[in-house]
Amino acid sequence: MTFDEIEEHHKTWMLENGVWVATQKNGNLKVAGFHLSSLYSPLGWFFWKEAAVLWKKSCQKSELVRTFKNTYLGECF
Repeated sequence: MTFDEIEEHHKTWMLENGVWVATQKNGNLKVAGFHLSSLYSPLGWFFWKEAAVLWKKSCQKSELVRTFKNTYLGECF
């Protein structure tokens, strides 16, 4: 299945058909770690439009960019 434009209602299909792959850094096969963005939230939990508005607002101050990336994208800043 391919999309020219991915819309909010495609989230359910993507989550159901996605594959989670852990990358092993320390050699311990009993430990799996994942970083998960809020953009993966199921339909109705967190909307992409809301994320876009928050990102646009956060770009006004560097400390808000850090908060957005840490909190909503699940990335280290």
